[in-house]
Order: sequence, then C-alpha cells, then structure tokens
Amino acid sequence: MTKGEIEQTQIDLEQAQSVLAENVASEYKNGGDQILEVILGSSDFDDLISRVFYIDKVSEAQAEAIEEVRTLQDQLIEQQQNEQEMIDDLQSRVDAAAENQESAQALVSSLSAEVRAQLEAEAAENAALAAGIQSAEDAEDENSLRGQTVENANDSHEEEADDQPAAPSNPGNSGQDDEDQDSGNQSGGGTSSVGGSALSIALGQIGMPYVYGGESVAEGGFDCSGLVYYAYTQLGYTSIPRTAGAQAAWVKQNGRWTTNVSELQYGDLVFYSGHVAFYVGNGQVYGAWRQGRPAGYGGIYECGQPYGGGNV
Repeated sequence: MTKGEIEQTQIDLEQAQSVLAENVASEYKNGGDQILEVILGSSDFDDLISRVFYIDKVSEAQAEAIEEVRTLQDQLIEQQQNEQEMIDDLQSRVDAAAENQESAQALVSSLSAEVRAQLEAEAAENAALAAGIQSAEDAEDENSLRGQTVENANDSHEEEADDQPAAPSNPGNSGQDDEDQDSGNQSGGGTSSVGGSALSIALGQIGMPYVYGGESVAEGGFDCSGLVYYAYTQLGYTSIPRTAGAQAAWVKQNGRWTTNVSELQYGDLVFYSGHVAFYVGNGQVYGAWRQGRPAGYGGIYECGQPYGGGNV
C-alpha cells in the first residue's frame, strides 16, 4: 500500500463527508416543511403516494451517502493498518541487521592477538600460493628429466653455494679467459650466440616484478619461463614452449644439451626442478625468481641443483 493511495482515500472520505453534511443540514432545515407540504399540498390520494415515494427516494440517497462514508472510513483504517505493518516489518529487519553487525564486531573484537596474527599469516600464504603454482606445474613436467632430487643437490653443494660471488658487472665477458677463473665458479667455456642474444633481451627487463603467468612487458612482469619465452620469441623463435619443463625438452631435441654445469656457456638456459634461468658465467644466473623478488642475478645453486642446460 503506497502513501499516495492512502492520501487519495482520505480525500475521497473528506468529500463524501462534506456531501453528507450538506444533505443532513438541508434535511434538518427543510425536513418538517417538506413533510407538511407533501401532506397538505396533495391534490388527491395518488398525488400523496407519489410525494411520499419521492421523500423515500431522498432518504435512500442519504443512506447511500452514509454508507459510502462508512466504507471509505473502513478502507482508510485498513490501509493505515497495512502501512503500519509494513513499517513495523521493515524496522524489525533493520534491527536484526544491526544486531548481526554488532555480534560480528563483538566476535572480531574478542579475538586474541595470537589468533589475528594466525589469520593474517594464512592470508599471506594464500597470496603466495598462486606464485608457486607455476613451479609445481613445471616440476611435474620435469620429473622424468632431473638426475637427482633438490634436497640431495642442496646437501652436496651447500658449501659451494654459500661461497658464490656477486653478479658480474659485465655478464657478456664472463664466459672468456677460463684459465683466469676459479674452477669452482663453474665459469663454463665460450658463449652461446643464440643464448647471448636472448640474454641481452632478457637483461633489458632487469628489475621487472615477478608476475605469475607473465610473459610480456604489457603484463607488468614475468615468471621464470615467461621471461625466457619472451626473449626467444623476440628473436623469432616462436616454436619455444611456454613452461620450463617443456623448454628443457625443446633444447634437448633441437640443440646442445649438457648435464655438467662446468660445460655451460654464457647465455645458456639452466634448468632446475620447476625453474629456469640464463647462465651468465662466474657461477651466476639471471632470470625471474619468485613473488617479491624482481628479475635479476643470483647464485647458480640458489634454486637447488640444476639438472642440465644448453641452447638451440
């Protein structure tokens, strides 16, 4: 029931009451004279009957007016009651919503600092979950290729990884003068021409954020295999696969492959379980790392033991 309908009913009622009041007032003032005039002014019995019938019709009209007023009054009362019920129902819902909000706020306020910290930690883990999906998928592709587990590799190379030097200031020269470098740095021998060109393109993205699934500058960052994919497609190698495991199989099928890190050349791709990077010499690699760590340099064993590498 709308407010407009109630207002219209009130207007109709007021009009009906006004008409009835006028009729009653007129009847009150003239009623006695009319009856006397009917009786005395009748010319014969039939005329008297006609005049009495006329008075009766007038009374019926007044009765209808009274009934209309009563009907409109009842209708208005019903409309007002319905409106009040709607208002009461709406207020009940508002009160219930406010009560629920207060209960929720009280529950949050009652949580201890320890529980809040635990919830925040779980939220952070969920945010980091997406970043690890790519590595998990790559690891599944590479299970048949790796020579040993990451755990055993980390144990056997723990001392060597801790002694890795800083990233070279000029990676392009890192593959030359092998005899001037310590053999423990796995400097490699020579330079991969294709890999060197791809690495030059990848180096142009140094500092770019890690973005899961990212494979172009337009996406604002790269994941590990996405950066390799971007660099090679810029050189026209459109057949290179997208994931690290598939890229390793691609290199093995189409080019030079080695499982000896001492044979890696500047620009070669280095493959790990769930990860890929560019070899830059002097025991260092370059690539997209993980969530929160932008594209840059790192030690060759920071991601565990590489199971192989090479180039097309």
